[in-house]
Amino acid sequence: MKRRTLAVRNMRNYGRRYRLKKAERMLRSRHAAETRELEDTLTTYANQIQVLALRNAEWEAETARLVEQLRQAGGSVSALPSAERPPSSVPTPRHSPG
Repeated sequence: MKRRTLAVRNMRNYGRRYRLKKAERMLRSRHAAETRELEDTLTTYANQIQVLALRNAEWEAETARLVEQLRQAGGSVSALPSAERPPSSVPTPRHSPG
């Protein structure tokens, strides 16, 4: 009788160990997936920061060029077309009230 009880107990323990290992595998898998996702997000942010830094450097160079051009012009300034006002060759879009 003791052998049977021991065998049943071992089977129960085996089932518990199996479920525990299965749960551990699932947790490791989830953690790995979350880690990959965070690494991808980090890479995306790093790329965006690099693009923004390059744009900023381009704008700084353009600003320096324009300031030098203004200095060479002796302070004489002429109006440049603004982003809000399209050039006269481009028709202004009309919005209907609405």
